[in-house]
Amino acid sequence: MYFAILWKHTHISMEELRYLQPTSFRTYNEQIVFFDTEYPQRIEQLAGIVKRWTILNYNELKPELENCPIIGVHDAKHGQQLKKHFGIKRFKLLDLLRSDREIKKKGKEILVFQTKEGQSYGLVTGYQNIKRYEVIDFGKPARSMKVGMMPAKLTHIMINIWLTYTAIDTMSNIYDPFCGLGTTVLMANALGYHAIGSDIQPEHAQKNINRRKKQGHCEDKHSEDAAIQNNINKLATCNLQLCTKKNMYIFQHDVTKPFTEPKLQNAPLIVTEWRLGPMVTQKTDSTQIAEYSRQVEELYSAFLTSIHAYYQKTQLPTIVITIPYYIKQENIIAEHMDKQATKLWRESKIIKEIYSRPKQYVGRQIMILTAKT
Repeated sequence: MYFAILWKHTHISMEELRYLQPTSFRTYNEQIVFFDTEYPQRIEQLAGIVKRWTILNYNELKPELENCPIIGVHDAKHGQQLKKHFGIKRFKLLDLLRSDREIKKKGKEILVFQTKEGQSYGLVTGYQNIKRYEVIDFGKPARSMKVGMMPAKLTHIMINIWLTYTAIDTMSNIYDPFCGLGTTVLMANALGYHAIGSDIQPEHAQKNINRRKKQGHCEDKHSEDAAIQNNINKLATCNLQLCTKKNMYIFQHDVTKPFTEPKLQNAPLIVTEWRLGPMVTQKTDSTQIAEYSRQVEELYSAFLTSIHAYYQKTQLPTIVITIPYYIKQENIIAEHMDKQATKLWRESKIIKEIYSRPKQYVGRQIMILTAKT
């Protein structure tokens, strides 16, 4: 039996968790789930799980804690109990959703579960790799919603959500038709897939990708290139090196125009988001937001029509896409997009949970379009 501590966006994490094809699934509380799976190797691929691994009984836990100088726990009573039973010298109280450097380096993190079957223990052996997302997100405009704000972590989750619905072969491409600064292209490549990106202004993505490919030492430590080189060094230390055996291809395209690029014929996955609309702040009034909403809906509608026309003679792709959600405003984009999508695709599903970051006035909902058979 395995356990997972879910990210703060639990509904999105639960959708991603379906990639494991979990069995004997049950929730322990709002943040923790228990499950079995025939694909344990996939667990570490999930981006929406903060901590993970196996559930043990008392006898199984005992050898794991031999000669362990310190443990991390989430309740002082459990810490005292484990210290007494296993001869641990010291325990440290931890935050459920955060990792602790000392525990990861010197000790072990233990969760104590009280269930109707009795007491069991969760031994944490895997943590979310935050560095990989920091690296991919490097250099993006922190406050601009105009370009490049697709978070790398959300991109990774959306790729895993897609994998729930279909199988991908090693020659398939992941395609982002609104590639911006190339987040999806870079993440797909780092995960071992061929990647295609297009945009009405593709030079932003191409420049960003070229930066990632730079090698060698940069003498000027104050230059932008020095920061880029430092980020490449980080890439090498967080197990997210770019895959030179996989292609990254960028081309120019307006999604309101017909799709003609032949390389897209072998691109069964589309993971994307258009810019979430012009900058939305506390001062943006409802009339402006309504106009932004209309612009986004108009563009997405044209995109769905164009991509459907391109693929209908072969096989429609499954699409995982974000839809803007304007905080504290009436939102009808998802509803309208859902109505259009169900006419073109076999099934349309919207995860209603809103993904947003602090102090942002526009969030995201994830929409999944499953191809007609």
